[in-house]
Amino acid sequence: MSHPRPKLSLLAPAGALLLATSLVPAAPANAAKECAEPVKTASGTLAGDPAARAGAQRGLDWLAGATVAWQDSQKCYGCHVQAVTLEALTVGRANQYRVDEGKMNAIVKGMLELPGGAQRKNGFSYHDEQLFEPSKAFGGSAFAHYDERVGPRLRPELVKTAEELAAMQQASGSMPGSYANEPVATGAVQATTQALVTWRQAYARTADARWLVPIRKAEQWLTLQAKRMSDEGGRLQDVDHAVIGLVAAGAGSGDKLIGALARVVEKQQNKDGGFALDGGGASSPFATGQAVYALRLAGRSDGDPSVKRGTAWLISHQQQDGSWGGGGFGKAEAMWAVLGLVSLDRVSIDVKGLVDGQRLDGTIKLAATAADNGGQGVTKMELVVDDVKVTEACGAKLEAPIDAAKLATGTHTIDVAATAPGGKVTRRRLVVYAGDTFVNELGTRFEDGKTMLGFRNMAPDTMKGKIRVRVLEDKTGKEVEKAELSAAEGPMAWSFAGKQGGRFRAEVSLVDATGKVRDTEEVLFTHDTWEAQRASTGDVAGAVSFDGDDMANTEVELVDGEGRVMQRSVTTRSGQYRFQNVDAGKYKVRVKKKGFKDWEADVKADKAAEAAAPAAAMQAQ
Repeated sequence: MSHPRPKLSLLAPAGALLLATSLVPAAPANAAKECAEPVKTASGTLAGDPAARAGAQRGLDWLAGATVAWQDSQKCYGCHVQAVTLEALTVGRANQYRVDEGKMNAIVKGMLELPGGAQRKNGFSYHDEQLFEPSKAFGGSAFAHYDERVGPRLRPELVKTAEELAAMQQASGSMPGSYANEPVATGAVQATTQALVTWRQAYARTADARWLVPIRKAEQWLTLQAKRMSDEGGRLQDVDHAVIGLVAAGAGSGDKLIGALARVVEKQQNKDGGFALDGGGASSPFATGQAVYALRLAGRSDGDPSVKRGTAWLISHQQQDGSWGGGGFGKAEAMWAVLGLVSLDRVSIDVKGLVDGQRLDGTIKLAATAADNGGQGVTKMELVVDDVKVTEACGAKLEAPIDAAKLATGTHTIDVAATAPGGKVTRRRLVVYAGDTFVNELGTRFEDGKTMLGFRNMAPDTMKGKIRVRVLEDKTGKEVEKAELSAAEGPMAWSFAGKQGGRFRAEVSLVDATGKVRDTEEVLFTHDTWEAQRASTGDVAGAVSFDGDDMANTEVELVDGEGRVMQRSVTTRSGQYRFQNVDAGKYKVRVKKKGFKDWEADVKADKAAEAAAPAAAMQAQ
């Protein structure tokens, strides 16, 4: 019986193993280079922007206070007011801005407990009784941002909201998007993007593969809309949200569709550097902040001309108190203006020779530069591949070759880190692929009497391949169904409609034009309702960390008493893993990652229960 190779989760899609540290000269174990003199300026177009950091901080301070005051006055959950503010606060916190924890906690408490809040009888809504879809879309996205950047405190509400959104998903894969209150709520593209953000983090926090199916269905629909926009243009807000949604679905900034959407955004930039809500109109803080945020997600660096001009427009139009306007709409203006500004981290890092989502071939010459937006300079840069430091350099420049031939087949994370005086570290993560890894993020979900399979096909259309699907009985290995699909690059789905009940393995293969099988992945599933699955089997779940940080892309095995590997998994971007459809019994959980000591622990699985494995705190070799 074969098993799927591990794959990374996004912001960790599903990922792989690992780098031989001979790719570049490795630093001695536990040795840190001593770098005394900070370098303030890198080179080229990349330069620090303390004014933008200061403006972002003023905006965060004003926005937090204004939102708490609004919440105290209205005494309800108001969708975009608290939700987009919470997103801005969490992004700012992650990017090393000063965030008033008391005000952020007050906003979270309001989103949980006030009328319309997540802990009320009907979950997110407007006054507990209407506008369920936009309320849950805004709230779910905000809680996803919080969960990713702050911590798992809101996991129950995040998962509950994700389930409610999945129940609303239409056959096309989109969300209804029936509510429009422009500019804050604009319809199906925005609602689908918000649901994607919610489902992605629900998957990252739980490692439950059921979330991969609504993600793939939504990505299929959003891809169609994005292709139309890239050919014909589109409303700026829809293009912005398409970028945000596709990145959440797993598309890298190097994806050709993401690049095409970014160019559509850039074409709508006004001569003054700002962006308008309607084509040809006057620049606004709302549209400009949203566009700058989307451009950064699309891979544009802080030194990119469009990003720099948009940022400069926001700073030049900011009022002394940190806001951009008055009244209720002023809060909406500030939310997106601040979100655009706080996407500027403490240190800007520009990487040449490598893009997010790239398939590696030959030797890549990586060149990275950094510029401190705090005005002090950069003391050191490091290159970390799959959580193993492979080289470092003093100052604000780093160059290193990466030989794809020395990378194991699969998905890899490459982190470029820059250290500012005082030890403040900024990291930029890229996800890349090596070898024949084409079938990614395979998951199942039982819906309407069928088991839906969802996955990403990363084979380019030029390969002219096919996707071969086989469904096998788990115990006997007997084939019960097979299918062959045209291999469309991007999200794909297929459904199994056999007799309800029974446990199976789905085997999904990418076959090239010559008939050669280039990649095969498997997933174990029970062809029955979620309730029936939980009644007959259990789950084993846990987390993996190193030095207190979540370890994405780490292989985990479930081993029975006779030493047989029953399932393999890989940790998500939040360091979580899960084995599903596990028979009751005693097992071992084993964690393996090159460059780290193997770890294992005993765990007992029971029917209709989740067995929590001890936390795996990895140690470097």
